Amino acid sequence: MKHFNKVAKRICVFALAAMLPIALSACGGTESPSNQPDQGSGGGSGNTSGTHVYMKDWYYDENTHWRMCAEFTCLMAELRFEEAAHQFTYDEPKVFHSLGETDRISVDKTCEVCAATYTDDSRGDKLYGSFEYPADPSDLPKEYLVQADKINSDPSANNQTNFLEDTTWYCSIEVETAGDLALYEIYYSAGYDNVSFNYYEVAKQGEFHLFDASQREIEVELRNTEREVRGGGYYTYNNYKVHVEPGTYVLGIRHYEFAMGYKRDTYYKIAYQLS
Repeated sequence: MKHFNKVAKRICVFALAAMLPIALSACGGTESPSNQPDQGSGGGSGNTSGTHVYMKDWYYDENTHWRMCAEFTCLMAELRFEEAAHQFTYDEPKVFHSLGETDRISVDKTCEVCAATYTDDSRGDKLYGSFEYPADPSDLPKEYLVQADKINSDPSANNQTNFLEDTTWYCSIEVETAGDLALYEIYYSAGYDNVSFNYYEVAKQGEFHLFDASQREIEVELRNTEREVRGGGYYTYNNYKVHVEPGTYVLGIRHYEFAMGYKRDTYYKIAYQLS
């Protein structure tokens, strides 16, 4: 019986040795046209490596891409072939602003070989809306900066806001040709009929400052003031004007809530217009 087992083992070894070249030969020969890489799905050159025939698509992760053998009988079908680091091309950065936060910068990148696409995200180092990094005027709250042609419209219509923090936001103004810069200031407080305008002028909720490209404050001239009582509230309109040369200017606007008794309806707004 022992002699029979030894003979059987030898037969099995010889049989496996004879079958191995047959299995490996499944990866031989030239590449079949049906296995040509699909360029639309990120295929590469389509060349074979040694005796292997590759699948149509590339495999990839965040760092590398590779090919795999298409023959199911290949003993090396699970191995990675032609593995290499991605060769990225980068799109233009996309910058996302948010007032009071650092910018979010997003860059899409695509591998030239396998067409894998990823996105790199990073953050800027300055607060958007600060003096060092002024915001675009359109990114300021509408209660801070409004259109010049609407400054004398009904101030209480849909724009009434309570400001709970003593905050100044800054925006940049681009001047292309020399001219006059008009700044319109309006503030409002709900109150009692026996309280004078002078009281509300002292307690007005906000202020603005204008700076040139050298960060020097520019003095503006008050041209005229209009006041009115409407709907139980006191309204003040101030019109300022200053001559400006071409360049970039920074406008800082501060708002702060003022409350008297149970009344908390107060606000302050600025508009600018170039002429």
